[in-house]
Amino acid sequence: MTLQLSQNDVSPDVQVTITESESGSIVDLTDTKAFLEFKKSLSTTTLCTLDGFEANDGDLSNGIVTFLFGPDDLYVSGGDYEGQVKIQHDNGTVDTVGNLVNFYITSDL
Repeated sequence: MTLQLSQNDVSPDVQVTITESESGSIVDLTDTKAFLEFKKSLSTTTLCTLDGFEANDGDLSNGIVTFLFGPDDLYVSGGDYEGQVKIQHDNGTVDTVGNLVNFYITSDL
């Protein structure tokens, strides 16, 4: 699935649900920190890192995390982008979510 956003959009949000890859079980994100690294597709350069938050009570325990783009984060050229979600646990370990969040940024008219 590819999410379409417009170039220069101000503060759009993206909500994802984290599940176990093999069982499909929801991952409880309580007491973790989630972040999304946004970059141009096929690039190794991170353009911005979005902090995840709980938009509604109970979201984190149900594996749901929301990421909010900042006012200048989408001042990028149109094209394909991707987001890599990472989860940091209390003990400092970081899990990288296997599936990328795909974005298509349309050019501002």
